[in-house]
Amino acid sequence: MDYLVEEVLQLQPEPVRNFLLETCILDRLCAPLCDAVTEADSAKAVLETLERSNLFLIPLDDNRQWYRYHHLFADVLRAHLREEMPHRVPKLYGRASQWYEQNGYRAEAIRSAVTVGDFDRAAGLIELEAEPLVRAHHPDRLVEWLKPIPDAVIQSMPVLSTYYGHALQGVGDLEGSASRLADAERIILEGAPHPVVFDQPSFERLPALVAVARGYLAIAARDPELTAEYATRALALLSDDQTHWRGTAIALLGLAHWFRGDLEPAQRFHRQAVANFETAGDTGLAITSAYHDAELLKARGHLNEAERRLSSSLRFVAHQGGEIRGGANLHLGLSELRCERNDLEGAARELALAEQAGIYPPRTPFRFRLAQARLVQCRGALEAAAALLIQAAQLQVRGAVPDYRPVAAWLARIRAVQGRFGEARDWVRERGLSTDDELNYGQEYEHITLAKVLIAAHVIGEADERSLHQVDRLLERLLEAAEAGSRTAVVIEILLLQAIVDRALANIPDALAHLERALTLAESEGYVRLFVDEGEPVRDLLRLAVARGIGGSYSRRLLSAFEKKGDPISTPGGGSVAGLSEPLTAREVEILRLVAAGMRNQEIADHLVTVSYTHLTLPTNREV
Repeated sequence: MDYLVEEVLQLQPEPVRNFLLETCILDRLCAPLCDAVTEADSAKAVLETLERSNLFLIPLDDNRQWYRYHHLFADVLRAHLREEMPHRVPKLYGRASQWYEQNGYRAEAIRSAVTVGDFDRAAGLIELEAEPLVRAHHPDRLVEWLKPIPDAVIQSMPVLSTYYGHALQGVGDLEGSASRLADAERIILEGAPHPVVFDQPSFERLPALVAVARGYLAIAARDPELTAEYATRALALLSDDQTHWRGTAIALLGLAHWFRGDLEPAQRFHRQAVANFETAGDTGLAITSAYHDAELLKARGHLNEAERRLSSSLRFVAHQGGEIRGGANLHLGLSELRCERNDLEGAARELALAEQAGIYPPRTPFRFRLAQARLVQCRGALEAAAALLIQAAQLQVRGAVPDYRPVAAWLARIRAVQGRFGEARDWVRERGLSTDDELNYGQEYEHITLAKVLIAAHVIGEADERSLHQVDRLLERLLEAAEAGSRTAVVIEILLLQAIVDRALANIPDALAHLERALTLAESEGYVRLFVDEGEPVRDLLRLAVARGIGGSYSRRLLSAFEKKGDPISTPGGGSVAGLSEPLTAREVEILRLVAAGMRNQEIADHLVTVSYTHLTLPTNREV
């Protein structure tokens, strides 16, 4: 530091020294920007001189257009600037902000204004960038920009308040969103004579923008009727050429139907929304809606069409070029499809492609953990799958899409398979579930989970035959509701559970009838794991079905998938571990499964330490 001051800065001619001090506020320098900040026209010559003199100036491109100062040198210059001419600092940042704005560098213009506390100017610049950020699916960036802006400034700007409300929804802060929307509504209702507005086109459609945001809050609050009311109001206010916002309102109508379990109309609205987003060039929302469109198709039992939808959207992303957030979700959707078809290598490839595309917050990290958990579960590493589900729950962000597969219920299913009924029953108790509950789509997955827990308890003698009859009645009611909503995937799952209950009650003809119907619904779409995950009861029924000629080649293919579950575990390099001189310990088997699941060494170590502390066991030397 002393050297830079005494041997470099103090020895410069006064014009060069002033130039250094005045331009040190800039993260990057170019001649026009430096001229604007110093109010001179000599920057090009000075920069060339500094570079020739090796004066801690680093070129950032081959054309010598952009430079930066060495970080340590810049720190010294800024310290001297604040000491020698503090009164000039706001003016320098102000000039820089003006130049950035005029030359299309709005983010830099905002940062410069915020640095010196010019919040009014910063807020105005942010408002002009707010809609593009919301439409491009970057709510986190808008929220970050607005953090330093005083509330009083934002509250006087109805357009900025509204977009802030939209952005907060994107990061899961629904209470904050409602507060910001209330600020905008207050100005609209009071008819303020001179509201602070920078984005006039957005101000003119403000009632529609507020209605869309309110619709989102309504669906997040599980009120589909109010959601539809807001969405319809927004559509009435929006012109046909406002395709982005019309797409958002149409998507809300789809979500309202989805929440009620009416999947066919939900699908129609989602497709209209995707078309609107693609027309508007809103790639991020087009991808998100396509992902949800595929989820609806999966729930309706249309796996082939879901795969086509996801693949088509990936081609759309590739055609756009550049960095696009959300593409990872499409690979995650495909990964779960591959899992259902028991193509576990394909599922792992899709997970790798998702990572390459970028696991961006707020929601993709949650979905990524779920897809990982599904793959690990299919590979038989149930404890590792449970650990991933626990991580997923910590990453979950509240939103508008129905939580049709709650993480806690999924975890309860795994605990039941593991024989950890205490934990599974704790979940049932916490949720207040019973076989006599009134049914609704929002709890469908949980009630099916309840049935699975009770069936598993009966298998090990912890529930009597009366409990099985209660489960059977619950399943019959669930089946009726799922059929009415055209939820074919759930219909297949319920039929398999009915077959398992019939088998446990020694009613083999009905068990085979339910199995045959499930096979008929599932064959054309290539379901595998839906059968395999139910374990030995379905395997035994399939053996009986094959013997009686039920299900043809599909039954035989499903049965072979069960048999593969018993193969020796393979190492990542492909070699069998069956030839070891002594059998693998349970811990060693778990380690190999974690490796095969793609977990890194540190992740495996963390998992084993957690398990060791939980069960008070230590790994052996060979396991280490």
